[in-house]
Amino acid sequence: MSIGDIVLLKKISLSMLTFTGLSAVILGSWIFIAAYTSPPDVTIAKIKKQAVVRQPSSYVASSSGLPLVDRSDSNVETVSLGCLRHNSHIEMKSTAKQIRLKSELCGGKAAALDSSSIVNRANGFEATLYNLENGGFTSDYISLENGLNQLMFEINDNAGARAVAEISISRDL
Repeated sequence: MSIGDIVLLKKISLSMLTFTGLSAVILGSWIFIAAYTSPPDVTIAKIKKQAVVRQPSSYVASSSGLPLVDRSDSNVETVSLGCLRHNSHIEMKSTAKQIRLKSELCGGKAAALDSSSIVNRANGFEATLYNLENGGFTSDYISLENGLNQLMFEINDNAGARAVAEISISRDL
């Protein structure tokens, strides 16, 4: 090995050592910053307070995947219930195959829904509630059976208002 080869090997070793040292400093700095800085303030409670205004989905599909009714069909009805009070019982009649309910909770300022459930006891259908821009809420289309349909509501909003209600819909053909 000549002196020129030894000098060349020392330069290569020095370059590799410099590269390794710089890499360690850069990665170490990044790890230090990531470990000792606070993550963004995102909590589930904070996310729930932000009202998401969403319109209901389309019609419930049958087992074949086809819609049960056409949008132009008169077998769909939207009913405004007004102010929904705790422990209220509402009775109504309908000839519709599917019904959408719109309402708001009584006795409080408009607030986004915190938790909710609607179940049709006649067929087990579980509906989803959606926040409306005016502070109220609407359901997606709820499938009705012939005869008596008992819809059980349980609704809580972010302002602390609560309603448990029953809506009896008699569907006559």
